[in-house]
Amino acid sequence: MAYDFALDSDGGDLVISKGKFGFTQTVREVLRQRMYITFRTFKGEWFLNTNFGAYDKELFLNKGVTKEVLDSYFISIINNFPEVQSLRSFDATYDVASRVYSMTFAVVADGTTGVYKIDLTPPGVEVAYPDPSGIFDVDNQCDFPDIDQTNAYYEYLNITLATDRRWL
Repeated sequence: MAYDFALDSDGGDLVISKGKFGFTQTVREVLRQRMYITFRTFKGEWFLNTNFGAYDKELFLNKGVTKEVLDSYFISIINNFPEVQSLRSFDATYDVASRVYSMTFAVVADGTTGVYKIDLTPPGVEVAYPDPSGIFDVDNQCDFPDIDQTNAYYEYLNITLATDRRWL
C-alpha cells in the first residue's frame, strides 16, 4: 500500500506531532486525501501536470453543459482512483445559474464502504467564511506596543535561549 503524508481534517496542513511528520495509516485515509486534493484543484493549475485536477473550467463554464455530462465526468474521475474498488451510489445536484455542483457518493475501498460529500464552486463565487470575532478576541494590536521591547523579546527567545546550553 502506498502511504502519503497525513493532512489535517481540513486538508490544508501537514500533520506534525513531536517534530515528526504524520503518515496515512489506511487505504481509506489515502483515498480521502487524494479525493480532497483532486476535487479542490483546478485542471491546469499544477504546472508539473496540467491534466491533474477535477474542476475543468472549460467544462463548467460551458453554457451547454448538462448535469448528466458532469455526472459522467465525475463518476469517471472517482472510478479512476486506484483505491476505489467499486462505486456503490452516486447522487448529485447542479445549480445552472450559480454553476455550483454538489455530489454525495459511496465507494468501496479496501473492503469497506465510505461516503463522501463534495461541493464544487466555480471561481469568482463568494464563499461565506465565519466571523472570527465571535471565536477569537481580535483587537489587531501587538502585545508589545514599543518596538524596542519587541526586538528585545525576539533577541531573548531566538538568540539568548537558543544558544544557552541548558536549553539544548
